[in-house]
Amino acid sequence: MAIKINAKAGGRNSVFDDVRESLPVVSNKPTIIFGAHVSHPSAKDDSAAPSIASVVASQDWHEVSKYIGVVREQGHCEAIISGLEDIVKDLLHAFEKESNKKPQQLIFYRDGISNGQFKQVVEKEIPAIEKA
Repeated sequence: MAIKINAKAGGRNSVFDDVRESLPVVSNKPTIIFGAHVSHPSAKDDSAAPSIASVVASQDWHEVSKYIGVVREQGHCEAIISGLEDIVKDLLHAFEKESNKKPQQLIFYRDGISNGQFKQVVEKEIPAIEKA
């Protein structure tokens, strides 16, 4: 419980002793790390229940220990994250404000898609990220 409170209050729950050794890919240039997932209602739930999209992004280069998140409701069982371009823009601006730097590198982890949805997600979400 204390870890959750600390994180929500803007604290850091863990830090790397040596960032350059632990995170060589992100320590050389300002890097923002995103994670995204869409959760869908179970088959037992109401068929009209929405899916929930969540996107988090690092805010503190180069420590990479503070994250901010965005949660949005979207259409029922929709795999593509609606409004991803705006979400990414908001998180990029937050990174710049917190780190006092514009990111030069972006890492985006995407979860919650099936093999059958992969192509559709790549074709729609990568252009939205690039546009942001």
